[in-house]
This record gives sequence, structure tokens and C-alpha cells, in this order.
Amino acid sequence: MMLFALACAGVVYAYPTLAGPTGMLVIPTGKIPPTGLQIAGDWYQLEHGDSVPVRALMTIGRGLEVGAMYDPFNAEAPLNQAWSANAKASFARILGGDSAFGVIVRRDRDQQKVNTNYVQGYFAWSTDFDADKIDYSNIAFTAGVNWTRMKVGDEKAEYALRAFSGATLYLTPQWLLMGEFQTKNTRVGDLEAMTAIGMRYRLNTDISIQVGQTNALGLTAIREHKYFAGLNLTLPVKAQ
Repeated sequence: MMLFALACAGVVYAYPTLAGPTGMLVIPTGKIPPTGLQIAGDWYQLEHGDSVPVRALMTIGRGLEVGAMYDPFNAEAPLNQAWSANAKASFARILGGDSAFGVIVRRDRDQQKVNTNYVQGYFAWSTDFDADKIDYSNIAFTAGVNWTRMKVGDEKAEYALRAFSGATLYLTPQWLLMGEFQTKNTRVGDLEAMTAIGMRYRLNTDISIQVGQTNALGLTAIREHKYFAGLNLTLPVKAQ
């Protein structure tokens, strides 16, 4: 039963990233969750103000997910509000891992009501951990690349290519430790390389909570690493 729980850990559970797609804390993975609806909300402490990204994500069939995100921020935050739509489709099994292509369309509005529009396409590849080991030192890896277009108001659009990677350590079937990295590109607003570290705990098959620290703000990276915490609810769709 323990081996079965470990083998299912990377498949049965899923959690939207802070930006929207299913994945780790801030980077998407190459996996698509089982058919169902996910609703997640996190509180994210910024240097000035707070961020509360609320996400909804639906899996269609076995190989497609679509979702949306809304973040109202507050009067002290660097942004006034942000919203986005995202989609991800499974591609193929490559070198023993799952791969997927995805897209995120996002708009950030600052406190002066100036809009910054993003279009991001990405490719992600993720392994399964070794379920044949009966200890809990089981690690899953993710790697990928994204192409991002950023346009601030009426200014000229900027473009960037960034690589990302991450690892998930399954301490137990319920406890996950995650670390992530994405390269820096100042052309689309990165002030530093994007990094994140955090823990995720599965209360049951439908509810997960997480806590961590990151310098990700939407699709770019700020200088300061701040704490976040949140909850994800999965509403499975049962086959008729």
C-alpha cells in the first residue's frame, strides 16, 4: 500500500503554480492532472502590499488543461490588479518523463493604471520519482524553457527566452519539498533570477496546502524573496 501511494503521488495530486498552470511553486511541469476542477488561493507578502492570486483550473480529457488567474493586490502593492488565462497540452513521453506545451496570456495593471501585457509560451518536461525504492528519498525533476513577449502601454514590445528547472523531494506521500530556478532576462523585467523554495502538504486527496518563499511576481522576478502560503481544493469529475 505504501508503494502504491508513492507511485500515485505525482499523478493523483496537483496544484496550480502562482501564475496559473499546474506545476511546482512557480514553474509549470510537463504533467496534466486527472480530469477535474482545481481552485487555489495564496497569500503572498510583498515588500509593499500583499498579493492574493486566485486560480481556477480545469482538466479536459487526459491531455489538456485550461485555467484563469485573478489577483486584486492592494493599494500599497506595486500592481493594482492582474489577470491571466492559460492552457497546457501534453506532448509525449521523452526519456521516461512527461512533456507538455503551454501558453499564458497575462495583463498586469500598476497603480497608475498602466497595463503591461505578456504572452508566454513554454515547454516543460518532468520525471516521475523512483517508486521502486521503499525509502522516502524520492525525487522528481522538471526542466523547460519559455519564450515571453512583454509590452508596457504603448511602448515597443520586448522578447526573452529563459530556461527553468526544479526538483521535488517526496519526504512522505503527504510531504513534498520543492526548489526551483529560472534564468534572468532584464528585457522582460527580471531584476534577478527567479527562485523559489517551499513545502507542500496533502491533507487528503482533495485538499493540499503549501508555504514557501520566492521572488516571482507574475511572470517576472523582483529582487526581494517574500513568503507565501495557500490552499488548493480539487473537485474531481467522476466518470459516468
